[in-house]
Amino acid sequence: PHEFKRADGSHGKVQSAILVDDTGSVRASFWGTAADLLQRLQPGDVVLLKNAYTRTGLGGRTEVHIGGATTVEVNPPGISVGEPKPGPIRIGELEPNMDALEVVGRVVEVMEPRDFTRPDGRKGKVASMIIGDQSGTVRVSLWHEQAEKVRELKAGDIVRLVDCYSTLGLFGQTELHLSRGTLEIKPDVEELPPAEVIREVVPEAKRCKISEIEKEGMRIQVRGTVVQVFHRRPVFDTCPNCGRNLGSVDTNMFCEECGKVVTPEHRVVLSFLLDDGTDNIRVVLFGKVAEDLIGMNAQQVFESFKNAPELGKFYDGLKLVGKELVVTGIVRQDNYLNQLELRALSVDVAEPKHEARLIIEKLKEET
Repeated sequence: PHEFKRADGSHGKVQSAILVDDTGSVRASFWGTAADLLQRLQPGDVVLLKNAYTRTGLGGRTEVHIGGATTVEVNPPGISVGEPKPGPIRIGELEPNMDALEVVGRVVEVMEPRDFTRPDGRKGKVASMIIGDQSGTVRVSLWHEQAEKVRELKAGDIVRLVDCYSTLGLFGQTELHLSRGTLEIKPDVEELPPAEVIREVVPEAKRCKISEIEKEGMRIQVRGTVVQVFHRRPVFDTCPNCGRNLGSVDTNMFCEECGKVVTPEHRVVLSFLLDDGTDNIRVVLFGKVAEDLIGMNAQQVFESFKNAPELGKFYDGLKLVGKELVVTGIVRQDNYLNQLELRALSVDVAEPKHEARLIIEKLKEET
């Protein structure tokens, strides 16, 4: 188990595991004495959890937490669990905070390894590449020993990443990370489109009305007015070494992936309801996209949030309600709220002259 020190000076411990059945997988965190129990388990053991609780992470991913009130039965008699059905996930279906992933893609671009120094003074190495399939492209970070393997790669090679995980990038995009998993070069898999075709996979965003949004995966641009800002914690913390979300405030200095206390990096997250007169949709902004809209960097947002007497006062100071915005993004399904939302890739204040030209051009096309 990984031991950590809480803000109040007390000590705790935690260890994580991936639980699977024939329907899927979920990340589970075992806290306190439950972490000791996890040490005695082996891959393939069946566990029955009673009085565990769930928490929703970024991107609506559900996590299971096992604490002091949870009863854990190991290999209980009479209970069997279906075998998982492993298989690669399409790149276009990736969301932040997904674990134990298998992803197959063709290399589009490779960046050389670079050395860096961690906050504790230790040296590390990371390399990056862009891979893609028929559904999209994604940036991949290869850490430490994995980083040197990019020297064996070139654009056009097919790779398979096993036991990788996804995080949220600075601009709200999903990224893949491979640290303890496996990188397979030229695996025996079905053929993928050539690299030059994959580069063109991402379609141009189409301007539409909110009422015309029909399904997940649409890449669109909408114009509307902010009618409500959702009051939630405007920053979340990530590990500066591996990019993982550090979870709850209680343990936000401890990274389970790195197994140590870290100095967190702040990332901004904002969400609001956008209405264009035909319908409305929840818009979510992450990282630099949110910072650019409000004119504050992540540290400034964190300080303003901490110094505000209440959350409502912080959001009142942003003066977002009533602003007319043009949002470009990708439609995603929020599994927690069971509704479509727009993950913003860029946000601009609507410019009247430009919008008027678009209306005139559309009228010309229709006549």
